[in-house]
Amino acid sequence: MKTNRIMSTAGVCPKNATKLRSYCNLMQSSLDDKWLFADDFVESHVCVIIDDYLNNMDKDKMNMSQVMIVINQSNKPLNHKYQISLPLNAAKIKNILNRISEESKFTPLNLTKTESKTVVNKFKSAFSKIRKNFFGNRGRKMAALKQTNRDQFISRITKKINPNITPSIKIVLLGSPGSGKTTAIQSASHGKALNSDVSATDSVANDKAKTTVGIDYADILIPDDIGIMNKKITLFGTPGQIKFNFIWDVVGKTADAFIILLDLSRPEPLSYLKFYQRFLRDELGKDSQVFCALTHSEKYPGDLNSFMDCIESEFQKLKGVYKIDARKTDDITILLSDIYPQIISHKKSILTSKEHLSLLKLKQG
Repeated sequence: MKTNRIMSTAGVCPKNATKLRSYCNLMQSSLDDKWLFADDFVESHVCVIIDDYLNNMDKDKMNMSQVMIVINQSNKPLNHKYQISLPLNAAKIKNILNRISEESKFTPLNLTKTESKTVVNKFKSAFSKIRKNFFGNRGRKMAALKQTNRDQFISRITKKINPNITPSIKIVLLGSPGSGKTTAIQSASHGKALNSDVSATDSVANDKAKTTVGIDYADILIPDDIGIMNKKITLFGTPGQIKFNFIWDVVGKTADAFIILLDLSRPEPLSYLKFYQRFLRDELGKDSQVFCALTHSEKYPGDLNSFMDCIESEFQKLKGVYKIDARKTDDITILLSDIYPQIISHKKSILTSKEHLSLLKLKQG
């Protein structure tokens, strides 16, 4: 019987992480062990990482994995037992994983059986609630009714407090695990954000759960030009795990704008920006109001100004690139205050276009 092994793909770009998953799923019968995947740096049997990032990797992250597979991008000799050259293919992956299974003496991961089952049960319970809310007919109706009642209540109260409050806009945060989505929303809402955190990774099948995924939500007010808190923004933070991208779709369909949080402590950060832009364009058809916020910039090894210039020249559809500390309320408020008028202006132009089209149809009719 095959042994379940955990592989962290946090050290490579999403494209190569997807290749590793796909090849392992296709080659299950020819692999000595069953490989389960985690998108983040978690306690694991194996971690895959590119050679450039290895030199800047924190020791704490390195110690979380028992074996390291280095992707050798330059094809020059490296002082690592297990390395693989690009491009990735089935033969290379099969060879190196079966070598590791044969040669490595793995020690048990630091989770007891009882604790693991408890974590998995919590995950199943929380995730079933999310699925019910999103996909069950009865759950959708109840959720819609509750949301309508809640919106009406909030509307009545806010009108009494501030009758000049502007209509709300919906902004969705996207980004890899640990990029700062939850922290940013908590900072913007002064710790009052709602969430449905679920501890889960692809390694759940092995009673292994370390990273946190969930939906964060907050209604916040930001000041206008004279300091009156009358601009309302609804913020949604999405799960970083790629396997939960159905939630990105559900939450993103009605969004007015998106902020991609780009974690500069990860390898090949631009690959994540390309990945999320492609998702918004191909899956949602919404790439006109997308902003980028750089997080963990203190861990970026190169020149940050040059990097930002590179983003602006290569990703010209982005409406703005910002550097933020997700822990600082001022950083998030300044970011939201800056993008708010751009989003409102875009919404008005869409409404004007629709009204003009309707008038044309009436005249033609």
